[in-house]
Amino acid sequence: MKESMKVLVTGADGCVGGAIAEQLRSSGYEVHGLVYGRDPIDAQESRLDLRDPAALSTLQAGPFDVVFHAAANVDPTIPAKAMFDINLGGTINVLRWAKQHGCSHFVQISSVSVYGNKARGSNRTEASTARSRRVGLPYSRSKAAAEIEVEQSGIPYTILRLPMVIGKGDALASPTVIDAIRDGSFFMAGSGNKLCSVMTVPNIGPFAEHVLRRGPSGCALNFADHHVSWQEIAQKYADEMATELPSKRFSWPKGFLSGRATQWLLLWSCSKSGGHFPTDELEFHLGPMRTVRWQRAVADAVSNYRNSASSS
Repeated sequence: MKESMKVLVTGADGCVGGAIAEQLRSSGYEVHGLVYGRDPIDAQESRLDLRDPAALSTLQAGPFDVVFHAAANVDPTIPAKAMFDINLGGTINVLRWAKQHGCSHFVQISSVSVYGNKARGSNRTEASTARSRRVGLPYSRSKAAAEIEVEQSGIPYTILRLPMVIGKGDALASPTVIDAIRDGSFFMAGSGNKLCSVMTVPNIGPFAEHVLRRGPSGCALNFADHHVSWQEIAQKYADEMATELPSKRFSWPKGFLSGRATQWLLLWSCSKSGGHFPTDELEFHLGPMRTVRWQRAVADAVSNYRNSASSS
């Protein structure tokens, strides 16, 4: 019975982990969240540094039937070692602890960035697109290495590869597009008609709950809910901002040389090549899923951005 199932969610102070924890609690699961970027808000949370192998030994809650491991560092400006310490080292520490305590399902929140440079383009399927562990940015390499650790852990597992996340609280896509439209730096490097796969924040929790109910897949799954052209996505942001979408075409912008390379690369790659990750394997594992429309997630993101700006 789900009411007796205990679930640990790492990274519960983040956009993805927070959405998972909230959904599972509302559905009656006993959930404990691990946070790091803030203090715990109640007894259902603990603040731990997962880079410390001994940190989890202090956790009083548990044992847990399922672990959703969403804790990760996505900041591209930190040193590679720091990225690997949490994304790989933290995963290893949680895996060891979970195995020791009899976890029956380990759900790794990963990223389509594990495909490396091949993440750009269309039809990037789990079977036909190789994982790149040695080529790519530290984030993508650290997540690829973490996937291997999960696969070799001996714990029944599911790996969920997130594409671009859109919605309230997302840390990259919405701030990048909104800021670029506002300051006039938004550009298109191509037609913008290539498909981009997204996972919207309102659907993260329900999809994750379905993963829990279905049990371990024993494989990696592209974890997206919509496949939309970049032109449509960008236009919806502009519409919600009640402004025109800039018609600027590609050029080597100052932003690429002034500490905004990650944001520039998102605009360039999405408009030039797209990023399409078919979800046939996910749908086979989960079955039919009802989804919230992606347009709502864009509206939520713009509203949240405005509220944050007005309160700061």
